[in-house]
Amino acid sequence: MSGEGIKLRISRKKLALFSILVLVLIAAIYFIASYKPAGEEIKTWVYDGYELEFRADLREASKIQVPGEDQVHDLFWNEEVKNVTIGFKRTNDMGLTGIEAFEITYKLRLAYLIAKRDVGISAEELDSFANSNSTRQNPFVALIPPSISNETAIRVSENTVFISGKDSKDFDLITVKFLIIVLGIRLS
Repeated sequence: MSGEGIKLRISRKKLALFSILVLVLIAAIYFIASYKPAGEEIKTWVYDGYELEFRADLREASKIQVPGEDQVHDLFWNEEVKNVTIGFKRTNDMGLTGIEAFEITYKLRLAYLIAKRDVGISAEELDSFANSNSTRQNPFVALIPPSISNETAIRVSENTVFISGKDSKDFDLITVKFLIIVLGIRLS
């Protein structure tokens, strides 16, 4: 009996059918595993192959109405942009402001690198946001934390975007909304 093996004959038609069945099964498992019910939080997003973690729910943040979303997006993606400055005032919310600045810096810098654009991102402490010196080549993001804000909003004035949150949860949400706009994230 040594040297003898079991011979299995499968027709090409059955092999092709089996292969298609396996592929459909793999696709079904993938879609079931990645499906998020409408009410479930989304705090991660795959951006051009990179999984990004967010501090706030993307679905909840996406519901915030921001006038001039296209203007915000275009300000950061025009071909002239060479640097983005994130500005802040020294307040008792410095920890929260630093976290929001880091989230914007990391995700925006990654997006620029993916787009093969070497756009620098810097931070600046200011006494007044009126001193921002923003231009088309250097748009300015003013982070206005809860201790000095009475609203949750994104406002644009020329080449400056003001991001303000009336409490820490809203500051997280509005920062994520800013990133949704700038990164062009579309939730279905």
